[in-house]
Amino acid sequence: MSYSNVVEDLNLLRVLAVLLEEKSVTGAGRRLGVSQSAVSHKLRQLRERFDDPLLVASRGGLVPTRRALAVGAAVGSAVRDLEAAARLGDSFEPARSTRAFTIAASDYWEAGAAPLLLARFAVEAPLVDLRVVSAGPRLMRQLEDGDIDCATGPAFRYAFETPTLRRTRLVRERFVVAMRAGHPLGQGPLTAARLVEFPHLQIAPTGRPGGAVDDALAALGLERRVAMRTTHFMSAPLSIAGSDLVAVASAPLVEQAKRFAAIETHPLPPELEVAPVDIFLLWHERQHTDPGHRWFRDHVLSIVSDVPGADPPSDLEQVFVG
Repeated sequence: MSYSNVVEDLNLLRVLAVLLEEKSVTGAGRRLGVSQSAVSHKLRQLRERFDDPLLVASRGGLVPTRRALAVGAAVGSAVRDLEAAARLGDSFEPARSTRAFTIAASDYWEAGAAPLLLARFAVEAPLVDLRVVSAGPRLMRQLEDGDIDCATGPAFRYAFETPTLRRTRLVRERFVVAMRAGHPLGQGPLTAARLVEFPHLQIAPTGRPGGAVDDALAALGLERRVAMRTTHFMSAPLSIAGSDLVAVASAPLVEQAKRFAAIETHPLPPELEVAPVDIFLLWHERQHTDPGHRWFRDHVLSIVSDVPGADPPSDLEQVFVG
């Protein structure tokens, strides 16, 4: 087989991979930077090569056949690897780039950091897009496949067994006591004993009860009543502002919430020892030297000091996970 035939086959497989993701000839053409008719022509070639319809029109878009799904599962990751390798020698020009960067993050990271990133994009890279998604159970695979460029979150302990991931510490989040403005708990010295006299709101992203605050209270022989438990961050301050619930929450979250909710904050009682939480930025090793990815990471790191309530640690060195 000649070199030109190999290149043509790789181009066809790339078209198939994009069609399987977009489920639309028009969408695939837009993403590939070619016309709709060019994609249709490539699809006809693919059907001839595999002797299979591959993608069939339906009311919801193109539906893959079993053969297409089998081929797509085999070539999808390989095609993304080839695209990443091809970009290694390319320069990245922010002012001209039409690239989209996807980051998995919490809703309060999005509220605090996304506007800062977009403001920089508007000046340096007006055609670059930002995608923010939730971190799900397939996060590691999505980072590996390139579906997600970076992820933010605490520890990423489950990633330590994956030597192809990198991480760097973004912020060290300390905790404060949050309550509605004028709350009686805010009048007078705030002690751990007074803290548990009021019902609490607990932010539990996984939905599980308990946590560092409950452990710290238990060490003092105290227990709080959790009157409300939520998996959401940004809605929690509104619940606090409209009730007598109190919460032990991260300072960045509460500082951002003060812009739209009438809440006040106080330091933790000195006897209540709740350790700060480190928030990391995580990405896959194969993206590490990509100029565009590096540009995006640098901006994510550099805006940390401008996020309200954030406490950037001094050791922001990039390290391998593992």
